[in-house]
Amino acid sequence: DEILAHRLGLTPLTTDLDNYVLPEDCDCEAELGCPKCRAVLTMDVEADEDIITVYSGDLVPDDPDTAPASATIPLAKLAPKQAIKFEAYAQLGQGKTHIKWSPVSMCVYQNVSLVPVEDKVKAEECVMDCGDAAELVGNKVKIIDIQKFESCKRCRELITRDTIMGNLVPDEFLFTVESNGALTPKRIVTEAVKILKKRLGELNAKIDANDLHSPISDFDFTRPEERKLYSDGSEDSDDEEVGTTGDTE
Repeated sequence: DEILAHRLGLTPLTTDLDNYVLPEDCDCEAELGCPKCRAVLTMDVEADEDIITVYSGDLVPDDPDTAPASATIPLAKLAPKQAIKFEAYAQLGQGKTHIKWSPVSMCVYQNVSLVPVEDKVKAEECVMDCGDAAELVGNKVKIIDIQKFESCKRCRELITRDTIMGNLVPDEFLFTVESNGALTPKRIVTEAVKILKKRLGELNAKIDANDLHSPISDFDFTRPEERKLYSDGSEDSDDEEVGTTGDTE
């Protein structure tokens, strides 16, 4: 069922990066993978006399550390006497290969603004109203979250948007990462920094070797060789796999 396979593939799973490896990095070379490169989830649901909704929480993982990030994602509806039963294999992958392997649902940044103020009393009241959106630094208001700061009427009256934008700090910003539940935001940023350091290390080595014409492997998009998890004997059949998140790009 293509619709069910699609919804399963986009269901984020909590991901244990320390105990699994990418399929292409695993030495098992098995069609179904092995415990090092794939997790197994099963489902066995049947509707009795009423129509029911099948949710991601109905997936039963062999490894409790690789389970649906949310148990309330609708997957399908079953009419009376209908049933769904299958065994699914989850593997690590990279977001640049398919969005189902991306752990990030939103990633944005905004500059911090440092604005001089004349009325320090009003500035203190403004900072108290805004919570963690701003703080007082001497005779200046440091606006950390501009969007949240501008949602306060008192703050908008004290400092206009033009003033905020005219006092942006060029080397300081608020970085916001929202996870889909596969990895924690802290782990996402940590893994992203590791990848960036690896790429920069390779670039630095090429500069030292005066080898700037050959590509840097991690910068290139290469689709990993697909291994079918199972085959029914038909070359036209290639069932959708359920994916976990393995990279932070």
